[in-house]
Amino acid sequence: MPIAISACLLGERVRYDGGDKRAVGLLAALAPHVRWVPLCPEVLAGLGVPRPPIQVIRADGGTGVREVERGTDHTARLAAASAHIVATLRAEGVRGFVCKARSPSCGVGDAPHHAPQGQVMGQGDGVMVAALRVALPPLVVASEAELDSAGACAAFLRQVRAT
Repeated sequence: MPIAISACLLGERVRYDGGDKRAVGLLAALAPHVRWVPLCPEVLAGLGVPRPPIQVIRADGGTGVREVERGTDHTARLAAASAHIVATLRAEGVRGFVCKARSPSCGVGDAPHHAPQGQVMGQGDGVMVAALRVALPPLVVASEAELDSAGACAAFLRQVRAT
């Protein structure tokens, strides 16, 4: 069964700091049951590795993405990368996605959202996850933080199979 995963969770060195976040326990629990489709929206958007950190910005009822230090807006680039990911998920028949918690692109309800001046306003989905929820409502999305036990991984697989 094809399952998408944030590439950093597979151990790919695609994070902003050039590192990875290999999720050993999650991979051991799910790998025998799935075919991984690794994706990184920030790399697909051409942001590079390493790259300056980015953050989700809430303004006027919408969200965008900008670099923390320079303020460079990457909203359009990440929207294009998200559209590419939607097309890939459809083509691959993917019904589940394991995302990196707290990521500005991949966070599942736990990505920090900032005011234009920089202060944290709360949490929400990362920009790619928000796009997936609109374009692919039946897609089962969970973060590695949510899949922290064998039972949670089994429940995720049951939910994916049921879609």
